[in-house]
Amino acid sequence: MVVASVALLFCLSAWGKAWDSFCYDMFFNLRGANSAPAEIVIVAIDEPSFGALQLQWPWPRSLHAKLIERLFEAGAKTVALDILFAEPSIEIEDQSLVGAIAKRQEIVLAADYETIIERNTERGILVEPLPALVAAGAKLGVVRYPLESDGFLRRAHSRISSFPSFAYRAASEFTEDVHSLENYPSEFAIDFTGPPRSVTTVSYYQALDPERYLKKDFFKDKLIFIGLDSKSEVGLTVGRDRYSYPFTRGGAGSISGVEVHANAAATLLSGSAIHRLPQQATVALSLLLATLCGTLFFSLAPLRGGLIFLCLVLPLTILDFLLFKHFRIYLSPILILFPILGTYLVSPFIHYVQAWREKIYIRRTFSTYLAPRLVNKLLESPDKLELGGEIAQATVLFADIVGFTTFSEKLPPKVLVEFLNRCLGELGEPVLNNNGMIDKYIGDCIMAVWGVPLADSAHARNACQAICEMLIAAKRLSTSELVPTGVKLRIRIGASSGDVIAGNVGGGNHRNYTVIGNNVNLASRLEHVNELYGTTAIIDETTAQLVSSEFDLRELDTIAVKGQEQSLKIFELVGRSGELSSSQQMINQLFAEALTIYQNRDWLAAKAAFDKAIQLAPGDGPSKLMSARCQRFFSHPPPAEWDGVFRIDTK
Repeated sequence: MVVASVALLFCLSAWGKAWDSFCYDMFFNLRGANSAPAEIVIVAIDEPSFGALQLQWPWPRSLHAKLIERLFEAGAKTVALDILFAEPSIEIEDQSLVGAIAKRQEIVLAADYETIIERNTERGILVEPLPALVAAGAKLGVVRYPLESDGFLRRAHSRISSFPSFAYRAASEFTEDVHSLENYPSEFAIDFTGPPRSVTTVSYYQALDPERYLKKDFFKDKLIFIGLDSKSEVGLTVGRDRYSYPFTRGGAGSISGVEVHANAAATLLSGSAIHRLPQQATVALSLLLATLCGTLFFSLAPLRGGLIFLCLVLPLTILDFLLFKHFRIYLSPILILFPILGTYLVSPFIHYVQAWREKIYIRRTFSTYLAPRLVNKLLESPDKLELGGEIAQATVLFADIVGFTTFSEKLPPKVLVEFLNRCLGELGEPVLNNNGMIDKYIGDCIMAVWGVPLADSAHARNACQAICEMLIAAKRLSTSELVPTGVKLRIRIGASSGDVIAGNVGGGNHRNYTVIGNNVNLASRLEHVNELYGTTAIIDETTAQLVSSEFDLRELDTIAVKGQEQSLKIFELVGRSGELSSSQQMINQLFAEALTIYQNRDWLAAKAAFDKAIQLAPGDGPSKLMSARCQRFFSHPPPAEWDGVFRIDTK
């Protein structure tokens, strides 16, 4: 709306009005010439007449009297002389013209109206023909026209002050339907017939001898305009009576004043004045269209908006022109289209501002959670970030500091916060270094995710690599923090892969980009399952399938966590492939063999196999847990329909 309003202000300025006038003129040129008005003929005082008569201007008034007589003899209905006879000439010449007018009173003579400003007071003076001519019965009409600021003539008066214009008086003398002319406004837009001499025109010398030069009844029942139509000043002692008008834009040249009168009279007689929609209505329509189009442009990419703009411009321009051509209604294309153009031209800037704000939001939101290279990649393609919610393939990780509640009660608050910041900072680095996003810190817990906000086909591998590095960082922290805090740091990690829902989650103005879904809950549960199995890092079956070729895994069990009916296999992430010691490899092998026996429900044999692993590694949590479970199942066997799934009832 603001952009459209600014564009409208330009349209209503002097520059905008100049462009509007240009469009108005070009509509006439596109329309072309109309048929010449059948009831009007111009008798032109032109170069051929100067050549034929060999007379200097002004011509004798007896010659004009002779022309008037010849015209009425030829059947003319009304004669209008666009010549101002304000000064007397030779008396016999004046009397000759008076006599011709007295014989036929359907004659209109030119008058002028001058405005004089004296001492801040404005008054008008009517410059009339000689009193004797008026007394003889001549009608008067003011020949002055309202030129526009660019010097073009597009409009005509029907009345100036209380005096009728020359064209109006000629038309009212000619027509019998005078009442229709009385409804015309004091100023109207002329419906020009076409380029110069589009109105039927004959030379003055031809009209003096119509039997010789013209067809029979050529002037019968016609409205005749007599006036100067000279393109040069040859033979004249006054300036040329010519004007720029709409067809001048198309290279047609200027039009004579007498032909302007003829066009104005034809417009009055046919009721074909060009009508403009009221400016208030045009402005309201323009604002409505610009607002609707602006809303559309601001929601589309600039190129697509440009195509729509072009698709709008052509139909609207054609509609404007058809209204002008067939209904003589001028709906300003500048007022209609320029505000729409303004909204389109501003739309790339709006898109730029939106993109800039979006990038600021992305940088603020993700710079502390993502590695800088991922933030930059996200800034390069912000369209890849779907804040409204999307389903993504991802790996989610939860890492928790073991026993935090216990030692948090022993440490002073300041020492505790500093310790926590150091630990979370060191444990978070592997996440960022391996293309992960730190979703949030939950007390002493880190929630991280791979695969959002940018898709990552290697999300599981990157997550497992980060887990290996986090385990190394935890060992380092366990040593470095022992002296200042007395804490022997241990962590537990759970990870799960699969579909998650990613997006801005929250209420009101407080939202965070995060992931939710079943796999998020599962990763959190697996982190706690470590406590049961005595392990450090557990991953789900989907993650294991994605990384089995790159990491050494130990299948632990088939479980169903609380809140989920579906069972899954869980695996301990032991390390990267090829990095295990021979003893660890042996433990993994013994455990795998024991697990197979366990799954076959041979409890004593399975216990013996798990005990072999315990002999190699007395502190191996999974072996100790499974050995104890085998002993329990031997004493109290599970039901025959047991599916081998161990259901965990705690979170």
